Amino acid sequence: MSLKKKLSILVGITITGFVILGIMYGISNSLQKDARMIDHYVNQIDIQMLQARRSEKDFLLRSKESYIEKHHKIVSKLKSNIRSLETLIQKEQLPLIERMNRRTTEYNKSFNDLAKLKIKVGSQREAGAPWTLTKCGS
Repeated sequence: MSLKKKLSILVGITITGFVILGIMYGISNSLQKDARMIDHYVNQIDIQMLQARRSEKDFLLRSKESYIEKHHKIVSKLKSNIRSLETLIQKEQLPLIERMNRRTTEYNKSFNDLAKLKIKVGSQREAGAPWTLTKCGS
């Protein structure tokens, strides 16, 4: 085999190697970007869940309806982030996302039921209903 042919084969192998390295680098960057996005959404979900619980606590302590609206906005963002996370994860993890969605919906419904009841009790109290719960200990 001539030197020219050997050099041509070597150049071909080198170029093929660089192409393969480039493809692997691109795949690696894509996976890292997805991992960063997953981490971002998980952190946002965690923060928003804490914020929702804080709004719930504020409503229970202060009985201001503005906290109900704040809670709804936070839960809406929370559900949006769960949907965004769903687009990034693997199929094996979909049951986890479905469970997060279901539990978030259940939590929001429970909060809404509690808020309605607290508003109803508050309006009855203002209408002159007896304070049976607070007077039990007296």
